[in-house]
Amino acid sequence: MIAILVGHPNSGKTSLFNSITGLCYKIVNYPGSTVDYAVGVHKETPDFFVVDTPGALSLMPRSSDEEVTIQLLQNCSVVYPNAPMVPDVVIVVVDITQCVRQLPLVFQLRDAGFKMVVALTMMDSSFKKGMRVRKKRLSAFLGCPVVSVNGRTGKGVSRLAQECQKINGQSLSRSILFPKTFSEHDLMNHFRLSQEMCQEVITRSPFKLRFDLDKVMLHPKWGFLIFGGVMSLFFWAIFAIAAPLMDSMDAGFSFLISYLNGLFPENWVSRLLTEGILTSLAAIWIFVPQIAILFFLIGFFEGSGYLARGAALIDKPLSAIGLNGRSFVPLLSGCACAIPAMLACRSIPGKKERLITLFVIPLMTCSARLPVYGLLIALLMGANHPIASGFVMTGIYFLSITLTCIVAKIAGAFIAKDSPKTGFHIELPEWRFPVIKHIFFHAYHQTKTFIFRAGPTIFIVGIALWLLTQLPSPDNSIGAWMGKWMAPVLSPMGVDWRVGFALLAAFAAREVFVSALTVVFSVSAAMPDSLLSSLRTATFEGTSRLIFSPPTILALIIFFMVSMQCMSTWVVAKKEMGGWKLPLIMTSAYISGAYVLAVGVYQLLTRYYLPLP
Repeated sequence: MIAILVGHPNSGKTSLFNSITGLCYKIVNYPGSTVDYAVGVHKETPDFFVVDTPGALSLMPRSSDEEVTIQLLQNCSVVYPNAPMVPDVVIVVVDITQCVRQLPLVFQLRDAGFKMVVALTMMDSSFKKGMRVRKKRLSAFLGCPVVSVNGRTGKGVSRLAQECQKINGQSLSRSILFPKTFSEHDLMNHFRLSQEMCQEVITRSPFKLRFDLDKVMLHPKWGFLIFGGVMSLFFWAIFAIAAPLMDSMDAGFSFLISYLNGLFPENWVSRLLTEGILTSLAAIWIFVPQIAILFFLIGFFEGSGYLARGAALIDKPLSAIGLNGRSFVPLLSGCACAIPAMLACRSIPGKKERLITLFVIPLMTCSARLPVYGLLIALLMGANHPIASGFVMTGIYFLSITLTCIVAKIAGAFIAKDSPKTGFHIELPEWRFPVIKHIFFHAYHQTKTFIFRAGPTIFIVGIALWLLTQLPSPDNSIGAWMGKWMAPVLSPMGVDWRVGFALLAAFAAREVFVSALTVVFSVSAAMPDSLLSSLRTATFEGTSRLIFSPPTILALIIFFMVSMQCMSTWVVAKKEMGGWKLPLIMTSAYISGAYVLAVGVYQLLTRYYLPLP
């Protein structure tokens, strides 16, 4: 038996899917968070297959993620090749607190001829609001079984499975007919019927009072102030909270390298171990706390329902640059990784808004940049200013957001000029305190994925870079030749050939920049107690002038903020944008723009800069 979960965005489908299958897919309280389907098997019934689909408002799709759902309803053999085209059962998930808006989808599926079971979610929230549901009367109205479920606790899931088994034994009364058009008159009739039905089956307690948090969070004045404070705290915490953990890891790797240097005799093999392998590993592991905190905070905001409020608040400012509130979550997801952020753009109905959002996502400060920023901020501020360093990290995030807005405004004048703008609507989820266990699991899973995805690349490239700095000899290596070849181009940025070599290596992956720096500078200077000390004291060859002066560090931050250095993102952008033209324009514009801005910052600051602590 194949059952397909269908429902509005944020109605509780994924939570119910996890409860049915025993899996632990990410649950996001935001419409459009699911851009593909997930498949699983009932944890107690091996022949009961379940498919979780993206949210859909109706059987007439308006966005890419809704098209995925409709295609599965039309032909579920794309998931299971030997299955019939029509699913055996459609489980329609309905948030009972939003039943007036969500029941019309049930009517459409019923009219199409599907065998259905309606799963009512958010029953605990309805009880708190004083709502009571007459499920038998609702079942009689809809002509199908109605079961109340709780995806978090698993309550009602067994009965839901039993009802699905009963429905599966029945034969279809007629063939499935999808609507070819859906007029405004049909829509109004469905909403009128839904309203009348809800009045019949739902009773409300007149004495139930509760404080409406949205009156504060969505207030025209206080809502924006709170939103600004929350985002500032979010960006600040990524650096400030992680600083002690990063220092501990730095000290641990430094101790290990020093210990091994004293344990083994000085030879090519021992230097490969300490300067090549361990420095490459340290370059990624030192920054794991920042990455884990980033994923944890994003998961917390998603699980609480605040992201949807943020989208509603920021819709008006985004509309000024040609976007709308639907772009908020993809842009914020870009702070973790640009690839899933680009996939999340499928939920944006308008072509113009979707393409502009795809175009500017690479400017958001992704987790791959965190190791680079962490290193450069540590060089800029020193180890004695963790709070100030946190504010610098916050400033970097807000500057990247500012650049994103500027580029989006400019891009809007050229991208899909004839495409009409679409409106923005959103169903706000209930406020909930997130399940911390799920958030920790999600943060752990995402951090582990980051490590195993980026770690091997950094490790292999780090060893390769060390070999390039050693062969054929340390004094005349291939790496030195490559760096010196680039030196005339990069010297206006205030860097020498060694930093230029690291910048070139960073086009394999941004994180490699840190590994490349630690490798190339550990060759030219003995590794001291701290992995950062060799960079703080590094000078231009033949002079006493420091390489990593404040103007140089700030120029490098600007370069990494703008430059397009992730080839995986470029490939995904090509697929999502539907061709090579826009990705090529995006890549060339961001790389050349990063160079021009970095040179301008360095040249300006070398004339007017004041020493920083």
